[in-house]
Amino acid sequence: MNDRGYDKVSLPVSDKGRITELDVLRGFALFGVLLGNFSEFILYGFAATPAQLAALSTAPMDPYVEFFIRLFITDKANTLFAFLFGLGFFLQMQRLSARNDDYKRIYLRRLFVLLIFGIIHSCFIFAWDILHLYALTGFILFAIRGISNRSLLWFGIPFSLFGIIVVNMIFAQFGVRESLGSDVFFMDPSIMERQALAANWNYIEFFEHFMRFTFLDWIIGGGMLGFIFYALGRFMLGVWVGRKGWLLNAEAYLGGFRRWLWLTLPAGFFLELGALALPVGPRYDIAGESLHTIATPLICVGYVCLIVLGLRKPLWMHILSVFAPVGKMALTNYVIGGLVVGMTYYGPKVGMAGHIGLSTVTLITIITFSIQILTSNLWLKYFAFGPLEWVWRSLTYGAMPRLYRRA
Repeated sequence: MNDRGYDKVSLPVSDKGRITELDVLRGFALFGVLLGNFSEFILYGFAATPAQLAALSTAPMDPYVEFFIRLFITDKANTLFAFLFGLGFFLQMQRLSARNDDYKRIYLRRLFVLLIFGIIHSCFIFAWDILHLYALTGFILFAIRGISNRSLLWFGIPFSLFGIIVVNMIFAQFGVRESLGSDVFFMDPSIMERQALAANWNYIEFFEHFMRFTFLDWIIGGGMLGFIFYALGRFMLGVWVGRKGWLLNAEAYLGGFRRWLWLTLPAGFFLELGALALPVGPRYDIAGESLHTIATPLICVGYVCLIVLGLRKPLWMHILSVFAPVGKMALTNYVIGGLVVGMTYYGPKVGMAGHIGLSTVTLITIITFSIQILTSNLWLKYFAFGPLEWVWRSLTYGAMPRLYRRA
């Protein structure tokens, strides 16, 4: 690596040049992503059997915590995170093209490095990684970067709402997962096998088990394809909002944010409550999924409006600002979060899969994220980048930018 051309292309965006709303929103979304990653191992029946969960001391409280997570977090956090990636894509392309004629090659290299990070993260740290998915979807977004605003909406909305549903229906129609046998990973014997592997800590067997799951359920079982449509739709909507300039010049659109807040947040929660109130069973699944699918983007729009408006109130600005450093170090904090989730459930000799429920998981999430807030604020007092952000930028540009802040 060398530092030729470093000042031109790889300097960090100055604090004055950063968009506070985006850093706060990204940090806020990361809390939801962390809680979502933690809770989904239990909600999807992957980390513990129903009998184990029922025997926990927290079992009476866990249904109430599940209700909270499904109402406020499930699909909302990753929707917001993906939307912000699309918006960030638009901003980075703008800045790169303004500063460097070779911006296409630089941006493609940036996506390739993210893909490598994601593959490493998925294979060795956290099997439910999204970085590789975002990188792959980012290549698609790059290829269609010139499409019109109308096309962004016409394709982005249905991809967001129905991408996963349609792919799952097609794969179910042809019995793909049944023929692959990937459903077995969510059954009691497989759950107990993972717990035994963690207790005995045979890393090779543990690695092989998760790689089989990733290959059968995620890669060829339709999971990845559905989520590519899901992510692409949210990316496209992020680009559309970026082109409109609503978050880039939020001060000029505060009236619109107020109106959309009162339109979207109550409607979204009303629909989500309706979905949660429906009984469990095939007769109600389609209705519940439909309500949830519509509620999710409405609640996310409401969250965005609430945070943008909150940043205009002194007290709330002071509270919300603690999320900004976490958002500036989103890659580092996401990977650390994946490590905490993986070690909590399946760490050598101390894995707690089968011994903790949603109440404990939520408490661990709050503690972990509180530590991330403290460490991110402290780190960015002395350094210009998060550690993984610095590596990402160095590999992207082939130059090592200054890590320490200037005195």
